[in-house]
Amino acid sequence: MIQLLPPPIAGADLAESKLSRAFERDTILLVEDQEIVRSVVVLALERVGYEVISAGNAAEAARQLYEKGGEITLAIIDLQLGDGLNGLELADRFRRINPAMRIILTTGQAAAELPQIGGYNVLPKPFGASRLGQAVREALDESLAWN
Repeated sequence: MIQLLPPPIAGADLAESKLSRAFERDTILLVEDQEIVRSVVVLALERVGYEVISAGNAAEAARQLYEKGGEITLAIIDLQLGDGLNGLELADRFRRINPAMRIILTTGQAAAELPQIGGYNVLPKPFGASRLGQAVREALDESLAWN
């Protein structure tokens, strides 16, 4: 059984608005062209209470962002999408549309050894549920600092 739990919020001095924001249900847009990977990641994230919208390519992701952009707090985007746009280009477009959106790039390439690509955090593949949960929580907690 996969168990994915967000780590507890550190620091008793968080403002009440930040603390209440931490317990809201976040919506994540997952952009992954490999169906099996997409299914497993969606399942892992939904099991711990995240709402997940998934897309198999850049065009579908852009459509989801257009329709539900205000609800999406985090996008997890595969760096190598098989339909023309790469994940970095898609992330840049998303950031122009919604500068507050947190973004994580995933990749199985050697570049995954870098902590960031193009200013975005990188989650190297393969990753387990625990590492996924940690990366998501860190990205969402990062957004708390801006509220």
